[in-house]
Amino acid sequence: MKIFKINKMIIGVLKEPSFETRVSLLAESVAALIKKGNKLVVESGAGDKSFNNNQEYEKVGAEIKSRAEVLEQADILLSIHPLENDDFAKVHSKILLGVYQPLANGENVIKSIERKMTTFSLDMLPRTTRAQAMDVLSSQANIAGYKAVLLAANSYGRYFPMFMTAAGSIAPAKMLILGAGVAGLQAIATAKRLGAVVEVFDTRPAVKEEVMSLGAKFVEVEGAADASTAGGYAVEQTEEYKQKQQQRIAESVAKSDIIITTAQIPGKKAPILITEEMLNSMRNGSVIIDLAASTGGNTPFTKNNETVNYNGVSIIGNSSLQSTMPSDASKLYGKNIVNFLQLIIDKDANLNLNWEDDLVKGACITHNGEIINDRVKSILSPSMNKKKKIFMNIIEWISQYQQIIYIVILMIFVGIEVIGHVPSVLHTPLMSGANAIHGVVIIGAIIVMGKAEPDNYLALVLGFLGVILGTINVVGGFVVTDRMLEMFSKKKK
Repeated sequence: MKIFKINKMIIGVLKEPSFETRVSLLAESVAALIKKGNKLVVESGAGDKSFNNNQEYEKVGAEIKSRAEVLEQADILLSIHPLENDDFAKVHSKILLGVYQPLANGENVIKSIERKMTTFSLDMLPRTTRAQAMDVLSSQANIAGYKAVLLAANSYGRYFPMFMTAAGSIAPAKMLILGAGVAGLQAIATAKRLGAVVEVFDTRPAVKEEVMSLGAKFVEVEGAADASTAGGYAVEQTEEYKQKQQQRIAESVAKSDIIITTAQIPGKKAPILITEEMLNSMRNGSVIIDLAASTGGNTPFTKNNETVNYNGVSIIGNSSLQSTMPSDASKLYGKNIVNFLQLIIDKDANLNLNWEDDLVKGACITHNGEIINDRVKSILSPSMNKKKKIFMNIIEWISQYQQIIYIVILMIFVGIEVIGHVPSVLHTPLMSGANAIHGVVIIGAIIVMGKAEPDNYLALVLGFLGVILGTINVVGGFVVTDRMLEMFSKKKK
């Protein structure tokens, strides 16, 4: 698998779900792609929440279409979030580009395979220098880190900076940031500008120098697992390290007024970094901004898109702070998209998938009905194999007991046919209940006889007796009921 080509691409921009304010491309990014010879179709209203209406897209040369038309006409579909379930039924062999979190959303991966979609998820890009220009996680996390501090300042009932007045001095707020990724680093810079005293914890010792260059104190815990092979993403830590980590974090939590947590592990539930015991040590009025809320949160009480008050501590769960700045967030996201499209679309506006490019292959999740990404394959393949195994076991069971199943089905049809010709007056409660019980006895006896070994005379005899006695009881039920009805019938003169 080396190079895959298709001539003259049509790029479609889809409107995001109602909860999302961003859009894949603003009009300025659309203009840049059209200038390169691409045709753009935009779903009506796609950019409204990002302050880009239909007219602005039309001004730069895009065509405004309905969702159904975009899905049908576009070769490349751009969407931040995965397609809706109804959308998959309308597309086939298209190219999807967005942030789909395939490690956590296996169902969408399977749907893409079934529809033979080529799916690129930019959250799976290798974290390399060359990938920085198209790193949507970094561009959006930058905004989230900035907004997290502003949200904390707005929610915290005290000053951030030190104040010295004639009435006395006010000590600066003490902030703890868990995770020194892009969001954490931006949070440090913003908090320092507001005058807070900042401590930072991260499992990667390599970020210590960068943290300290921003004026924050780095909280060190020795013995972290090596994350060098994870492509710049966080990795699961050992239990021994977690214990050391909790002890050291607990010391910082107890003296913190504000905590911002950012720790997430791709494809897994966010680790609990702040325990209930730690929360109890925080003073009344403290604030926690949990940016990992969508994957469970870094506290045991975090709820996504909610504010929880625990013992006087406000725990604000919000993993979509970037959406509170829709215009700038969309602008940065769009530039990331344009930069990635340059890898897969040549100067003549033709699709050119070079599988030798580590960024193209790294971001690709599915292609031609197969999982391409090794990380996704390692997680989803066992579950897919398990489902396949269950299906095969069902087929094997049906094949093994084929004759018995046929007999049961035949008995059902015969029963329906017989009962259908019985007058309604004969369907007394007594007869119905008795026949239902004895019907079960008859079927059970037949199954016992079918499964019994030829030399197991006891099972064969008992099964035979069950069939005979059950049949006698069913017939007897009809006879008894008939005799009872005759007692109430008029005698002929």
